Amino acid sequence: MTINKLIKKYADQVIQSKRTDGSYYTHLIEDHDDELQEAIYRAHGDLFPHDWIYETFGAILDDLEGYNRMP
Repeated sequence: MTINKLIKKYADQVIQSKRTDGSYYTHLIEDHDDELQEAIYRAHGDLFPHDWIYETFGAILDDLEGYNRMP
């Protein structure tokens, strides 16, 4: 699998949902890859699950997905 396909695969697994209070949060789809979840857990360090880390992973993957290397 090429790096671009892997990035797209991971980017498609990070989604936003609406909470009952109307705010949004970023999370992984139910059928996510374990490697992606492990990377996000490691980024948390000693913190409890944190919305900002999920949002940042999603944003990075979205940015990388749009990246096209010049020949």
